Amino acid sequence: MFLRDKRILAVSFIIFLFTSLLYCQSGGLPGSFLNLSLGARSIGMGGASIGLVDDAASVFINPGMLGTLYDVQFNATLGKFQFDRNYYDMSLAYPLGALGNFGMGWTQFSIDDIVGRDKDGYTTHTFSDVQSAFVFGYGRMIGDRFSLGVSAKYLRHSLEGYSANGVTFDFGTAIFIGDYITIGGAVKNISSSLKWNTRSGLGEKLPMAIGLGVSYFDPFGIPNITLASDVNFVGGEFAGYNLGGEYVFKDLLIVRGGYFKNGLTFGAGVMYGGLKLDFAYYPETFGNASRLHFTLNWVISPP
Repeated sequence: MFLRDKRILAVSFIIFLFTSLLYCQSGGLPGSFLNLSLGARSIGMGGASIGLVDDAASVFINPGMLGTLYDVQFNATLGKFQFDRNYYDMSLAYPLGALGNFGMGWTQFSIDDIVGRDKDGYTTHTFSDVQSAFVFGYGRMIGDRFSLGVSAKYLRHSLEGYSANGVTFDFGTAIFIGDYITIGGAVKNISSSLKWNTRSGLGEKLPMAIGLGVSYFDPFGIPNITLASDVNFVGGEFAGYNLGGEYVFKDLLIVRGGYFKNGLTFGAGVMYGGLKLDFAYYPETFGNASRLHFTLNWVISPP
């Protein structure tokens, strides 16, 4: 069994490495808001999530983890940033036994109250920049230690009377090494583009994003602790790594901490029955402000 696990792991790493080497151009970053599709749990753990996400948010982050769920789950996240920026998402995961698991979700990032000005610099009006995506995913376990998943995303971007639409696809996988280690991989924005309804029909191509993550439960025999890390590539270039940890106290209170390229992150949570409310804080990439994330997770059909 262990030898088979090692072979699966080796093949998966080769696939993701080969793909990242092929995709070697970067350019602009349209659709980068999709990288914000993270719940407060992973944000509090430095953004580590690819091998960690175990709820309905997997349809955004790693559809390979969607196949590992056993319960109907609902997630909702609210993110508040400076300069009138807002992030929202909602997702639902629905297991169907031998048929596999289905998921769907909606996510939106907006910048509100942007000031419009005329050629002389006088204020004329305010408007918003809104980007959103509708996601449909499917995941399934293959044996008891390997899962695969795919998702399709319909994208829409509206700005000052113009709009762009497009479709893209994600692929994900999860591998279980023993009872405590999970390795996840995701390739996002496969064959993707946005086409604007301008006279020129402007088109934008979303850069492919590739991520590998590992989570370690009860490390070194210490119960109720989880460690996680991710490494990410966007447009064929290294985009950073994420590190984080979590401690659960008496199945009621949760404390989290992490690190990524912008600094330290912190998070906490409280859970009771099938409900869990998470909170996360992390620094902005500019200025002295911070971002706040809140996530509600509802396990509708607890085991």
